[in-house]
Amino acid sequence: MLLVLKKLQNREDFFFIVFFVCFFILGTLIFKDYGLNWDDKFQRVNNGKVVYDFFFHGNEEAYRSSGERYHGPAIEFPLYALEQILHITDSQHIYFLRHFSVFLIFYLSSVAFYFLIRKVYSDWRIAIIGVQLYVLSPRIFADAFYNTKDLPFLSFFTLGMYTASRFYEKQDFKNIFLHALVCGFLIAIRITGVILPAITLFIYLIHLFVEERKIDVKRTLAITFKYLFLVYFFLVLFWPILWFNPIKYLGQAWREMSHFGWDGTLLFMDKVYNANHLPWNYIPIWILITVPIPVLTLFVAANLLFIVKLIQSISHTLNSGQKQVLLNIFAFLCYFLLPMFAVIYLKSVVYDGWRHLYFISAPLIALACYPVYFLFKFEWINKKIVFAILALSYFPVVAFMIKNHPYQNLYFNQLMFRNLGEARFKFEMDYWGLTFRNGLNYICESDPRDSIKIRMDNDAAELSVGILDKKFRDRIVVVYDLNEADYLIGNYRWRKSEYEDADKEVYSLIVDSGKVMGVFQLKTNAQLGKTP
Repeated sequence: MLLVLKKLQNREDFFFIVFFVCFFILGTLIFKDYGLNWDDKFQRVNNGKVVYDFFFHGNEEAYRSSGERYHGPAIEFPLYALEQILHITDSQHIYFLRHFSVFLIFYLSSVAFYFLIRKVYSDWRIAIIGVQLYVLSPRIFADAFYNTKDLPFLSFFTLGMYTASRFYEKQDFKNIFLHALVCGFLIAIRITGVILPAITLFIYLIHLFVEERKIDVKRTLAITFKYLFLVYFFLVLFWPILWFNPIKYLGQAWREMSHFGWDGTLLFMDKVYNANHLPWNYIPIWILITVPIPVLTLFVAANLLFIVKLIQSISHTLNSGQKQVLLNIFAFLCYFLLPMFAVIYLKSVVYDGWRHLYFISAPLIALACYPVYFLFKFEWINKKIVFAILALSYFPVVAFMIKNHPYQNLYFNQLMFRNLGEARFKFEMDYWGLTFRNGLNYICESDPRDSIKIRMDNDAAELSVGILDKKFRDRIVVVYDLNEADYLIGNYRWRKSEYEDADKEVYSLIVDSGKVMGVFQLKTNAQLGKTP
């Protein structure tokens, strides 16, 4: 880091250090505030632990028969190994370690994003704006503290965009090696990552056609071969199931990804859909209603500006710098559009909003920086005014994030609804089950008994017990019969109405005028302790 800072100018040093130091301090202060997501325990045990037992204890059969063998272990295996190395056994501490690790990965990706934007637009001020938009995207920000699947994938995709930009500029062994390393690791997180090397080679060829009058076919083929060989090498290295039969297991992993067999239902635009039969606009609509409006506005402006510049380039000769900017904008468009088109074309099963495609938020925000770059080209425009307008437009987003911490994952912009209350029962809300931690804590703090029987509305609530303080975990008894339960706790997942059979609500969590979790007392017994 010190070597990097020596290359920076004085003013850039100051803003760079202040932003990233503040962001890191913020992360260390709040990472324990978030609840436990639905998949955290499942991924830790069925993926991380299984691979760990194979790697260190030779338990091959369990790994080869595991249902998670086609889900890349590049994140889960190191996370599980880390808790073993540190001898952490308490479940709450394990999840805190996992959540801090996810934040740290996202934090490092934000540094990569900063240097990507600085490199593409040749202006550290635009890089500061870009990295703030990257970090202050509410749903992404929240998931960066607990989502061990989609956020590491986003983070390494962002890093891959940066190493790809270096590869396009100079195809020496160092850049080929680094980009292949990131791509191999990315695919070993989720096989969807194969789209990055595919786009890389496509953009590389575009660069050759634009920049070189005569393409050296032999050199191009040699670079392509070295790159693909290294991607394959690192992919196999980071994904142990491929050690047995790489071709067979890669094919099976791809088939599972393309048509993942989840038969659940989803609430989308006031209708309930089977996850296997979602409308084509499921992902675009979720992006449209959850990305902050200032970013969407800049994104639309970037596309219009790119089209205008592309048309102008037909009749005007561009210098090298102008060509590079347009090529990078085209690359960002490919990173953003092609994964979405692939999901729609392949009819891949996606659910829980657009979290499976969170990684395209990086190119989206990179594109959103283009209009700012264009404005900064005019000397007569006051840069401070541009900063002020952007800050004012983004103030409601930041205010939401602060006011509703730690539930930034429930953010909706105001294109369709004034608040979350209006979106309620029309779109999925707390699909991760993060609010259950709040409700379970309330029950344990309000009810003094040593044994409290709770009926959980879904499995996410039962799993959330693992992140509570031990003094609370030991007192909770999970029951499945309402007649035996003292309380019912629910987060309205898969529901279009209230809990009709539990009318005595003793606690509810309201986020942005919308009730997202409720605790209901099922017995009027004096031993239940205080209720509001």
